[in-house]
Amino acid sequence: MLSILQYQFLGNTLECYGWVSAIIIAVFIFRTYLSKLINLIIYRLFRRITVENRIQDFQRLVLRPMEWLLMFIVIVAALEALRFPAEWNKTIFDVSIEKIINIIKWTILLVAFTKVLLRIVDFIGAILLERAALTESKSDDQLVPFVKDSIKVVIYVLFLLILLGVVLDFNITSLLAGLGIGGLAIAFAAQESIKDLFGSVTIFLDKPFMVGDTVKVGDVEGNVEKVGFRSTRIRTYDQSFVTMPNKKMIENAVDNLTKRRLRRVRMIIGLSFSTSAAQLRKIISDIQTLLQKRNLDENMVVALEGFGESSINLLVIYYTPFDPVENFFQLRSDINFEIMDVVAANGASFAFPVREIKMETPISNTAIKQE
Repeated sequence: MLSILQYQFLGNTLECYGWVSAIIIAVFIFRTYLSKLINLIIYRLFRRITVENRIQDFQRLVLRPMEWLLMFIVIVAALEALRFPAEWNKTIFDVSIEKIINIIKWTILLVAFTKVLLRIVDFIGAILLERAALTESKSDDQLVPFVKDSIKVVIYVLFLLILLGVVLDFNITSLLAGLGIGGLAIAFAAQESIKDLFGSVTIFLDKPFMVGDTVKVGDVEGNVEKVGFRSTRIRTYDQSFVTMPNKKMIENAVDNLTKRRLRRVRMIIGLSFSTSAAQLRKIISDIQTLLQKRNLDENMVVALEGFGESSINLLVIYYTPFDPVENFFQLRSDINFEIMDVVAANGASFAFPVREIKMETPISNTAIKQE
């Protein structure tokens, strides 16, 4: 029996293959339990940043990537324990098979480790965002996603540098120095992204708006949901999701509607020319009264604006509190109905376009019949 276990195959004994296989199978069977244990240890390192026990959320987010990382670590360790078979000592395009296998296994391991780091960053970012929502300041609500995205960018850059410098054994310094014109071309192509990056920094320093503010940029108006690394996400009133590059957010005029103390409503009411002066004065007085009852008389204007082609025009201007837009529309609708009641109660009517045609030479009925 012992002689069989010592049998050599591809440079390794069957006993060695057996131990390696047993370890891989055991880790595969118990990978979930081992991953949960490792996650529990990691979770306790930053337990103090959580308001309550969130281990289940952490496990749900990190468990699967941790299982893959654990399996790849065991497989790589097992391959390192085995001697590379001399029969495979060949080259493909001047690269040995052994080196190709090493590049593949270390790349997979690096990808799995990076995936775990990104999931941990996502979890910490979600916890900090929940804590930021409990504070009165909106700055932290805006800062947390930006910092999270920045850390992710750093992780991706480190992943690329390690992959090139360690796994693929490239000379990073020589590679960067040798870019030359190619580097200038890349920098030129990436100038928009660089402008967006500086735009995000400007937004965080100047704070023209915060997450949750209602802004108007050009033709886009809505609530700011996120200020990201390169762009700002705005939810419009019709529930569409608009992504604005940060470069445009700082180049264009941004009207922060949330900073307004009041909303202005301006309307022209067209009444028919049959309305008398006494009726007009009474209508103006009644509209002023209904606005006063709603405490909307600050800087209000209700006056005879002028005469149109087919109507007598009343100008009405009033200001409402800067409530959510749905409350504003409801208030304006209620006031419009009350104005209609005022006009009807005073025996007046709204005007509609009318054109009077005068004939220089009347057309006789006989001529019409002959036609």
